Amino acid sequence: MLLRALVLFVSLFLSLPAFAQNDIATVSNERHVLLRLHADATAAVPGKPLRLAFEQTIEPGWHTYWSNPGDSGEPMRVEWSLPDGAKAGEILWPAPDRVPYGPLMNFGYQDHAVMLSVLNVPANAVLGSTLSIKADVTTLVCDEICIPESDVLTLDIPVATSSAPANEALFADAASKLPLMLDWKTVTDYNADEVKVRITLPASEAGLGDKTQDMIWFPFEWGYIENASDQVATYEASTRTLTLHQKATSDRDISKLDNVSYLVRVGDQSFIVGGAIMRADAPVMFDSEAMQPDMPSSLPLILVFALLGGLILNIMPCVFPILSMKALHLVSLPREQRTHAQIQGILYAAGVIVMFLALAAILIAIREAGAQVGWGFQLQNPAVVAGLAWLMFVIGLNLAGVFDLHIAFGGDLLIAERHHPLLSSFLTGVLATLVATPCSAPFMATAMGAALVQPEPIALLIFAFVGLGLALPYVLLCFAPVLQKLLPRPGAWMEIFRQLLAFPMFASAVWLVWVVAQQGGSMAVGWTLAGMVTLAFAIWMLDLKAAKKSTRRVLTLLGVILIGLTLWNLQLVVPVASDTEADVETVNYQPYDTSAFEQTLQTTNMPVFVNMTAAWCITCLVNEKAVLSTPEAKDLFAANKVVYFKGDWTNKDAAITGFLNHYGRSGVPLYVYFGPSENGDTRPTGKILPQILTIDELKGLFPATPIAATGEMDE
Repeated sequence: MLLRALVLFVSLFLSLPAFAQNDIATVSNERHVLLRLHADATAAVPGKPLRLAFEQTIEPGWHTYWSNPGDSGEPMRVEWSLPDGAKAGEILWPAPDRVPYGPLMNFGYQDHAVMLSVLNVPANAVLGSTLSIKADVTTLVCDEICIPESDVLTLDIPVATSSAPANEALFADAASKLPLMLDWKTVTDYNADEVKVRITLPASEAGLGDKTQDMIWFPFEWGYIENASDQVATYEASTRTLTLHQKATSDRDISKLDNVSYLVRVGDQSFIVGGAIMRADAPVMFDSEAMQPDMPSSLPLILVFALLGGLILNIMPCVFPILSMKALHLVSLPREQRTHAQIQGILYAAGVIVMFLALAAILIAIREAGAQVGWGFQLQNPAVVAGLAWLMFVIGLNLAGVFDLHIAFGGDLLIAERHHPLLSSFLTGVLATLVATPCSAPFMATAMGAALVQPEPIALLIFAFVGLGLALPYVLLCFAPVLQKLLPRPGAWMEIFRQLLAFPMFASAVWLVWVVAQQGGSMAVGWTLAGMVTLAFAIWMLDLKAAKKSTRRVLTLLGVILIGLTLWNLQLVVPVASDTEADVETVNYQPYDTSAFEQTLQTTNMPVFVNMTAAWCITCLVNEKAVLSTPEAKDLFAANKVVYFKGDWTNKDAAITGFLNHYGRSGVPLYVYFGPSENGDTRPTGKILPQILTIDELKGLFPATPIAATGEMDE
């Protein structure tokens, strides 16, 4: 850093004659960067995003800088002046070039570059008015000397109900040069001599291993890589591990640096990867490649967490009715059928575990293909959520006795149990897993997070233990008659209890419809509710006891066709873009944004609280209602000047997935608190809070006397 500052100082000193010759730099002809501001539309639409582009046309022989400028230089700085309610997003940088200068290596742009940003147009913008955008831009441009050039760029765009595309070629070309954010497992090994970046490629991208000679990479963090040293890339095909080698430097104390990212260029393509940094003097955990904060340090402990998480799933409102009715059916069996009951218990467990393994295999395959997903990925699709709502609704109708199909719980599973009891037990286990998928339990998130950074066989083993935990209570009842004695004796009350259990299923269905509303809007809700009515009508037809055999066949055919058409129409339940609203009214609240979050940590000394949540997460909603949205919590955050970031993972979001992965989690909720530094020390690393929050847990984060936040950090 000292070397960068010295070079920049000398360059600016050498540039003084240029300023002396031209007293008014803003009207001088000695400009080396022509800067223009463009919009991608002819009008601004209220509540809709507007893309902006900073186009740099750079004089031959000169260059500007990337977000990490390398050994010297500074990136382009933008200060916005925007109407009330408008907010500009972070600058999106195209992939840079390596720009050598003597013994130094800079990262930047030559000839031409376009940086993008997204402006959120206020929803209350007045139609017919003009949206005035002003940007004060400072660009450092260098050749043998460095000159900071300032520009005031303005753009006046009419506000209208619709717009037409503008500058399409410019924006298309700029978008094609932006790097792709990828969730490939990445670990950096750092010692005094060398930095090794190990990237595990998904099977679909193994071909990149043949292009190591064409690779160039750029660290987002400065101070631990000798930028001017040679870059070497190697590939191990058996493990699909791409390793980037470069000489290390110690210009910066990286003892508090937990996570680092890289932009990798391969020809005209580029992508961003990131992960934990492993220092030679750091303690080694269970698997160095899988090191994540707050992750269990051994496989046995991970398996215990998985088992406990599966056990707790049994008390969730979606699963409890299934376990209850299976247990009551068990105690009603004659003594001579206990051996048969044990076989049923084993098959029930097999159905649960097989379904968990199937979901795990799908999840791992999607991640191997390069997608950023975690546990709960299936619930980020509103069609899946709608299908689960239908399932809960139909199960509720069955429990309430509206239909006599005995869909599960010791009765028939569409096939008479007395003819196919073993199949029925297996499918009931599958059903239990399906209705458990919207739920997450304590211990389970940590286990799932650990699973997704392990080799595939170990990951599947962890998922199997979650399934074993879910199945274990019923299996124990099957094999331990003494436990059955703790249950009430069979009687007429069982029918009333069965009907009572319908209401948790109805409540779950209502909640899932609400989730669909968050993901797909009113149209998706309409299709979901219409599907419920259609399914109920189809099952009613299937349940009719017609006198004639031909009539029964026709009704059965019509019912099956109607069910098939309803399931086919799930494709009409699609996600829509939605604006995140500040439902938590607290000081300094804002939706999670990676750039804003990192800037807050780096430039202020205010406490930071991060809440990663989703509309389909029951635990998240309970915590928000019972703790985070209470006046006591709001007053506590306000008194301590907490900056509150809330990430909504209801729909897929790569930035939130990356944050979850960094903290060893594959699902929500996740709560992380970053306290202020004390006595000028480095800010402490994030503290992960329990998944079940209490107000006392929040109070314990702060001293008895409210924190007097100092605002800007000392340089």
